[in-house]
Amino acid sequence: MPVKASPRAPVLAEDELVLTTDRPAHTQYSTNDYGGTELHLQYGLKEISFDEPGLFSFGEALALQSRFIAMTAVTWGTGYEWPRVQGLLEQLIEEGVFQRLQKLVGQDSGTQGDQLPPIDNLKN
Repeated sequence: MPVKASPRAPVLAEDELVLTTDRPAHTQYSTNDYGGTELHLQYGLKEISFDEPGLFSFGEALALQSRFIAMTAVTWGTGYEWPRVQGLLEQLIEEGVFQRLQKLVGQDSGTQGDQLPPIDNLKN
C-alpha cells in the first residue's frame, strides 16, 4: 500500500521567508485576452501573475522583498487578512520562489549551512 505524503506545514505568521534566488524580481503590467490588467513578476525562470486588481499592491510589494516576516505581508495593501496572505505565501513556497529561513539553517545539528559543528561537539 503506498504511503501518503504528509501535507506541508502551513506558513506561520512568525516565519521568516527568503527569496530563493539572488536575482531581483522584474515587474510588468499587461492586458490579458479579455481586456483585464495583470501584474507579472519574473524571478529568473519563474513567473508569477496576479489578475485580481486587489492583489496588485501585494505583488508590487512582494517584488521589493528578498527577506521578510510572513505576517508583515498583510500590511502590503488594504484589507489583506492573514488566511488569504498565508495561502499566497504557501503557493510561493511551493513554487520555489521563497522558502522558510529555517530550511537554510541547520536547526538540529547546531550548524549553519555547510559549516562544521562547534569545536566542543567534536570527540577526540
